[in-house]
Amino acid sequence: MHEHHLIQNLIEAASQQVPAGRRAARITVSLSPDAHMDETSVRMHLETQTADTPLAGAELVVQPAPSRLFCQACNRIIDRQPDVFTCPACGRPGRPAPVSSGLRLVSVAVA
Repeated sequence: MHEHHLIQNLIEAASQQVPAGRRAARITVSLSPDAHMDETSVRMHLETQTADTPLAGAELVVQPAPSRLFCQACNRIIDRQPDVFTCPACGRPGRPAPVSSGLRLVSVAVA
């Protein structure tokens, strides 16, 4: 169900960028490991959930994005390395950063 919620948010955001009577030609998203989805899953969910909508048939461009952590001690956002959850500068644990993580809509090109 996690995937369904992420895709629904993506569909809502993309739909708002398509004027009435027009169709999306291309949807560009960023996808990081924080989404706990892979590109194939995103494509499948988007295809099945946008049938008969202005988003149906749009080319999907997936840009890989790094997982990010926020280090409260250093007050900075850092790219997280696989299986590492600490800040490389101070060694303290980081927490997931809300920006540029997960599945995010980057742009919608309208036909």
